[in-house]
Amino acid sequence: MLQVRIHGPDDVRLDEVPEPEPGPRDALLRVARCGICGSDLGYARLGGVAGPTREPMPIGHELAGVVEAVGAEVRAFAPGD
Repeated sequence: MLQVRIHGPDDVRLDEVPEPEPGPRDALLRVARCGICGSDLGYARLGGVAGPTREPMPIGHELAGVVEAVGAEVRAFAPGD
């Protein structure tokens, strides 16, 4: 899957990453739209939430999509929601 990630100060890239598996209390979404807001721009300038990190940081936390899969303990959502 594709993910926009911060690799360092002013270093934002579109990366190919493995698709995650949902844990028992998680839902996996197929993102249809994702917004980038002011906090994301600040993180990009800093290189992460509190400055540079060892691992690239994904950005974009305002999104809409469809549930692809749910963990065994999830009851409120189902694939297709």
